[in-house]
Amino acid sequence: MKKIIPVLLIAFLCLLSVACATTEPVAMDCGDFSITCLRGWKVLMPDEADEYSPVVQIYLPEKDGYTSNIIITMQHLRGLQAEDFTQAYAQNIVDASSESTGVPFTLDSLEYVVLGARKAVAIRYSGMKESHKVVVTEQLVPLEEKLYRFTYTRLNESDTSALEAVMASIVFK
Repeated sequence: MKKIIPVLLIAFLCLLSVACATTEPVAMDCGDFSITCLRGWKVLMPDEADEYSPVVQIYLPEKDGYTSNIIITMQHLRGLQAEDFTQAYAQNIVDASSESTGVPFTLDSLEYVVLGARKAVAIRYSGMKESHKVVVTEQLVPLEEKLYRFTYTRLNESDTSALEAVMASIVFK
């Protein structure tokens, strides 16, 4: 019995250190903005991002074979405002996503929001893939000469608050 207690204590401390290491927030500077996620998540940031290619890719830990994620891209566009994105534009995004993924998505909403103190538009759509609900939110943030596209795909219901916390951490410079 005396030998089991130290072994259990060591096992508990190891589990605790792993849990703490994966819940520590990490802020990333992405040029025009910063974003924060948890240390245990997979983050890919190229040294230089080309137009339309990901500026940042964030993958939450896998659950049941599915990995929720956030993909951020940028393109050079001038003179856009959040209000320029209409219901028809949102439907075009949904149709293109359905075609490229084979998932029959349905447009759920289009809202004008604020992301990182910048006006943005949030387009939410959802669909079923292999009897698994997929919810995608695209937030488009126009700057003077750029358009950032924050696409977060929730594949696990339990990832909702984590994805929303990451999106709420965005701060534009």
